[in-house]
Parts: sequence; structure tokens; C-alpha cells
Amino acid sequence: MSCLRKKALLDSDQLSPDKCREYGRQLLAQDRWDDALEFFLKANDTDSISEMLAIAREHGDAYLLERLLKATPHDSPEALWQQMGERARELDKNHFAHRAFVKAGNEMMAARLQQMIAPAVSPAALPRHDQE
Repeated sequence: MSCLRKKALLDSDQLSPDKCREYGRQLLAQDRWDDALEFFLKANDTDSISEMLAIAREHGDAYLLERLLKATPHDSPEALWQQMGERARELDKNHFAHRAFVKAGNEMMAARLQQMIAPAVSPAALPRHDQE
């Protein structure tokens, strides 16, 4: 499905919840999670949205979790973010883990991951432009 077709479908008042769910399922089968989520949200398909939450957790996808939480508030988002950070670390998805720990308020883990992602560089280690 092209992005123009997707936009036209999502903007349509004629698209039924069942058809939205069907399109969402097709996109989900193609691992197009963000696109599938848009159709599930339009259909107000709480079962599929819950399934998307499980997918985000399983894959350590902090950005998908963020979209889900904006659309469907959670009782304890900090705990969910902490779990997401731990899962993303298990999967060596350090950028996702960093984002999750920041959202969870876990400053220690966020700082540790920031060091892993972009370690501080000593000025002495930087090339000098006057030595050409």
C-alpha cells in the first residue's frame, strides 16, 4: 500500500472499522507496525492495539511504545518504560533503551547508555587542524 493510498483511506469517512481492521492486519503481517497502528486506532480496535503493545515490548521498540502511549494512556507508564528499557538492552538496541530509560526517569541507566552511544571524547584525542 502506497503512502498516498494509506492517507486517502485513513482520511475517508466511508472506511468502516472492519475494513480498517483488515487493512491493519495486512500491514501487521508485513511488519509495517506504524502503518498498522494507524488503522487500528481509526477502527478503535482495542484488541489489536493491545497486540501492538505486546509487539513493541517484544521488539524493544521505544518509538512504537511512545505512539501507543500517546493514543492509549497506561496506568503506570514509568514502569512500562522501565520494562521497555530493559528489553531493548537485552536486544542491544541501545538507542531505544536510552529513550525508554529517559522516559522512565531512570537517570542512572540513561546516563550509562548515553556513554555507550556517544562516549565523551577527550580534547587530546581530537585531530588538530594546525598540524597539516
